[in-house]
Amino acid sequence: MAFRTIMVQLDIDAIAAPRVALAWELAQTHDADLIAFCAAEGHFVMPRGMEDGAAQAIWCQVDEIEGRLNCLKEEFLCTVNGSDRASWRA
Repeated sequence: MAFRTIMVQLDIDAIAAPRVALAWELAQTHDADLIAFCAAEGHFVMPRGMEDGAAQAIWCQVDEIEGRLNCLKEEFLCTVNGSDRASWRA
């Protein structure tokens, strides 16, 4: 069986390097493209009486998630050495 594209899902709160390395090795072995993807959303529970700081807390979570996604993207791109056979989705 021939693989044309391999997708690897990355967890936002987990170490990505071993999974990316294995997926990249498989992609190269099968002469396939590699797509890495990661998605996350904030989990905000607002206690009563905290309405004033709710928007700020939500945006803080969004910033943290975007920061982690950027770190994962950089880690992925370093592992694949900027290959045009690999792409990132978040």
